[in-house]
Amino acid sequence: MDAAAGSGTTPTPDPVGPPWWRRLLRPAATLAVAGVLLWGLGRVLGTFDHDQVVDGLRAVPIAAIVGAVALLALQHALFIVREALAVRFAGIDDLALWRVAIASLIARSLSSLGLATITGYALRLRIYEAWGLSPRTVTTLSLYNEATYYVGIAVSIAAVFLVADPPPLSGLHVTLPSHALIGGVAAAVVALYVVVSLRRDQPLQLRSFTLPVVRGPLLAGQLVLPIVDIFVGSAIVWIVLPDAAGLSLTQTTAACLIAGVVGSISQVPGGLGVFETVVLQFVPPAAHPATLAALLVRRVIVMLLPIGLGALLLVGFEAGRRPAPALPTWRLELAATATAVVTFAAGVLLMVAASVPEAGSPLRALGPVAHTLVFAVGVGTLLIARGLHLRHDGAWRMAVVLFAARAALAVISGPDVTALVLALGTIVLLIASRRACTGPEATRDDDAAWFAAFAIAIAGVGWLSLIADPDELGRAAAARAAGAITAIAVITAAAIDRRRRAAARERGPGSPREHD
Repeated sequence: MDAAAGSGTTPTPDPVGPPWWRRLLRPAATLAVAGVLLWGLGRVLGTFDHDQVVDGLRAVPIAAIVGAVALLALQHALFIVREALAVRFAGIDDLALWRVAIASLIARSLSSLGLATITGYALRLRIYEAWGLSPRTVTTLSLYNEATYYVGIAVSIAAVFLVADPPPLSGLHVTLPSHALIGGVAAAVVALYVVVSLRRDQPLQLRSFTLPVVRGPLLAGQLVLPIVDIFVGSAIVWIVLPDAAGLSLTQTTAACLIAGVVGSISQVPGGLGVFETVVLQFVPPAAHPATLAALLVRRVIVMLLPIGLGALLLVGFEAGRRPAPALPTWRLELAATATAVVTFAAGVLLMVAASVPEAGSPLRALGPVAHTLVFAVGVGTLLIARGLHLRHDGAWRMAVVLFAARAALAVISGPDVTALVLALGTIVLLIASRRACTGPEATRDDDAAWFAAFAIAIAGVGWLSLIADPDELGRAAAARAAGAITAIAVITAAAIDRRRRAAARERGPGSPREHD
């Protein structure tokens, strides 16, 4: 399951934010958890080399990949059903199903990596408002999606742990609590929720979260759809796993559920690396290389394909819209945040894809020079994403330039079709979203959260890049470091120049100029 549900309340500027130390707690916890998980994954990957993973990638059958793509289509069909129930919950009965499907595909596809709640709400708001729905209505249907996500966690735990016996942990000397006990507790929570839903007439307020009143088909959807979703999502993993993993479908479902919950708790964007680390703990060490390769294939299928499809649908939607009147600033800021998150996600995925190039490709043959360029472009993309969030016009132009450079590198390297399509798709999305990403600076910002996401992405991708090139570790580390330093230096210089020019404009043409 994913957290691509909308926010429970309409986002509005908060003039008085929390104290600085409270704002740092969550990013600090995220960094700590990410560090522990990276350390754990490092220990696992230290037992085999990169060539074994490459061999595992080549061993994944084409039929398994085709089957996984078909299951992904089924999963998104379930998301469309859930979106239709949310629209019905909001009191809308005359919205065509194809419009609901487009909204679901765009919002969920582009929310597949990080900040899904914010991104999902922003995209839904932009799409549904074009079809005549009010912001209050969009908030209401997003509330149903959010409630279904949290109820779905309890329902899935109850269904899976009462049916499946989780496989033993092969990589850790840890004994999980009784699965029957865990499933029983979750089932009791679900039963309590059903009883309360059938008896109460007013929404239930749990701190900042509002639990809506649902009955009939809406309640049945919250109870049934998450169960089907977790089994379909786990089947995508199971169908690409090697036989040496030794996991049945029910055992894979239990492992994936635990991995998904841990990923949500960790707050690492998209559970990137967390999911794979946890699943590997249930696989015999001898099967780790092939299993990791299968999990990487699964990651590409469930993330790259939806992001590409979502970007194309969003561009088509924007191109087909009539000129719209000026929107309130906060709505443009939400759209800018959505674009920024998608750009950040695309940058991470492109860096990951470049970390394990096929042997003998032109990019790999160029050695440290090519690696420096790829890492510089990637780091620059991640930094520029925050500028998009802040609605800096220069950041938008720089993002287009960086993704164009990445597309050129993809052409040189083979071509690398996956990277080329993702880079070009992001460029088209940026062009379609220019209005939202330029203008007055954003009034809301969470610099600590962006810093945490940036630190996790650079640490994780950099570490993965070094593992992928273990033969010449010194040169590989120098290339990545040079790329990161180059990107940070260029963007810092651009930011300083921007501030200098802004200060000059504030002083006016008659003010004395500063000496260099």
